[in-house]
Amino acid sequence: RLTELSLKNTSRIGTIPPTLSQLTELVLLDLDRNSLEGTIPSTLSEIEPLNFLLLNRNNLTGTLPLAFTNSSVIMLLLDRNQLEGDVTFLCDGTANSKRRDVVVLD
Repeated sequence: RLTELSLKNTSRIGTIPPTLSQLTELVLLDLDRNSLEGTIPSTLSEIEPLNFLLLNRNNLTGTLPLAFTNSSVIMLLLDRNQLEGDVTFLCDGTANSKRRDVVVLD
């Protein structure tokens, strides 16, 4: 049973595999400080217990999939990528929105 996967600063290249969503017990996924490219797979939002998603300091592009609106992620780090768009949909302040402790996008 894998609940934490940290590949921080391990010189990973390529894209984030959508098949990571098959790790259905993950609570933490840390891919910080690599050379990952491409978009963020919407399938990551399907990992129900995933609370911590650290994708900062890569070369990711595109926008954050709207599928994360209903995800269990409460800490999301996206800084130092080439992402575009607005992430305020994650913390819009409505009664239905989940509390997000950290949302960073630059």
